[in-house]
Order: sequence, then C-alpha cells, then structure tokens
Amino acid sequence: MNIVHLETFLTVSECKNISEAAKRLFVPQPTVSNRIRFMEESLSCELFVRSKKGVELTEQGRIMLPYAENLVETYNLAVQALSVKPSRKELNIGSTLPFTFPFILDKLEHLYSHNPELSLQMLSVDSGDVVHSLSHRNIDMAFAIQTTNQKEVEEHQIGSEALHLVLSTDHPLAAKEFVPELLEKELEFVVYYQTYFDMFQHHQLMKLPYRRRFLTNHAGLIKQLVMRMNAISFLPLSFVSNEIKRGELTYIPLEAASFQLSIPYYLIFRKNEKYFEEILLGKSESSRKNSQPLLKWPPKPDASRL
Repeated sequence: MNIVHLETFLTVSECKNISEAAKRLFVPQPTVSNRIRFMEESLSCELFVRSKKGVELTEQGRIMLPYAENLVETYNLAVQALSVKPSRKELNIGSTLPFTFPFILDKLEHLYSHNPELSLQMLSVDSGDVVHSLSHRNIDMAFAIQTTNQKEVEEHQIGSEALHLVLSTDHPLAAKEFVPELLEKELEFVVYYQTYFDMFQHHQLMKLPYRRRFLTNHAGLIKQLVMRMNAISFLPLSFVSNEIKRGELTYIPLEAASFQLSIPYYLIFRKNEKYFEEILLGKSESSRKNSQPLLKWPPKPDASRL
C-alpha cells in the first residue's frame, strides 16, 4: 500500500462515487476499484459498501479516514520541504475566473517582475477541483472567488470588487434617475454570470420577478445580450471596462439601492509554499516595505458619468 492508494481512498470517500473519483484522479474506473480492493486486502477489511447513490464508508473505513488524511498530509509536507521553491522556472496557475481579470494580471506582472525568465502555464479550474489539482500538483496555485476551507491549503484574500447593474446605453433605465423601486418595475430580461449567481442565489437581487432569465459563464455572450437585447446583468466593472470606455455599456452602482454585493478574490496554494507568500503576498522583509493594500477595482464610480 502506497501514497497513491491512500489518495485514491480519500478521493472516493469524498466523492462517494467510483466513477466521479476516477474523473478527478484522471484514471480509468477499474484502476480506482483495483486500488481500493488492494487496500482492503492489505488491511483485511472492507472500506466501502455500495449504496443507491454510490459508495459509503464502512465503520472500518471511517476509522481509517483520519489516518489516511494525516499520512497524505505528512507526505505532501515532506515533498514541499524538499522542494527548492525560489529557483523555480515554471509555474502552473489555475483560475476559476477568466485570466483577463485585472487582479490576476496584476499578480502575473508581480511574478514576472520578480523573475523575468519565469515560464507560466494558465489552466482553467472548476471551483470544486482546486484542492484536488493542488494536492496532485497539476497546478501550483489558484486564483478563486470562494474559499475551500480545506486544511491542506492556504487561502489569502488578495482583493475584492463590487457588483454593479450593467446595461446598454439605450436601456430605459439609463435615462432615468435611478431609485431602487425601478428594479422591480422595468427589468424584463436579466442575464446572470453563472459563477456569481451560484454565490448570491439567495440574495434579493436574484429573486426579483424578472420576466426572462438567462444563465451562462460565457463572458462574450453576456455582453452581447446586454448590448443587443436590452438585457441587464450584475457584474464587476472589470468585466466590461472596455465596453464602458467605448460607450457601448453603462452601469448603475448598487450602493444607492442598498443591494451592494462584493466579490472577494483569493490566492490558494499548498501549505508552507513560502515562494508564493514572499512573492505574491508581500511577506518578505523587502516586499513589506513596498506592500500595497488589497486590490480594489474599479475606483469609486463618478456619479456624473451615469
């Protein structure tokens, strides 16, 4: 029995499904089943039993779980302690959001300024796969808007951004003095960015009686629907900064409507990765002297623009 078997055991216990565990581990389903069977034979006990929904831990499996977690964590800490992080030439960076967001570009510039010869690989990561991708070293760090609350990683907030009501310059609301009551009277077509909707689905903004709703994670499609079909959307201004500069879109700050929503941005990486702490979080002595406050994008809107 080795570390691969233990990681497989932990993944299956989390997914409660052999097929889903195989997808996360990027191996065929029979491989996962064989690894679990090997563990059970080595330990002379059953670790899982089949249920209607998938698999469940047996009593012996529940006893084994904390030991497996400790062993895998200890192994990962040992690997990290043996790594020579400051001299790294390649980094794999994951993100649950588009890489064009200003706070991401800001951090990439910081990385390159520290090491101009650094090679970066950018990967889109589903929010539910961040910890798995980090623990299996598919990525070295990740930008995200939600925390994972997993003990094997460190999570640091590196910025925040408010959502605004984004609409075309031809939309009826754009020509009116905005009051909160207009949100319930004149919004016929709303387009949600799926990630933000999942975060704020219980907020009153998401529950207003819109006539039509559209959910997508395709940024370009959202912009086109807002510009061409008089839809509205709730977005950070970094999402549509170019369109606003060109006069194609405008926005209404939601602070006045008492509906303000803020998106936190996080940097997530494996524990004890001092390389990231020193370069990206300003924890070194030299960087502390030039430390910057948490990134706030955009600057406070000028009411005269609306």
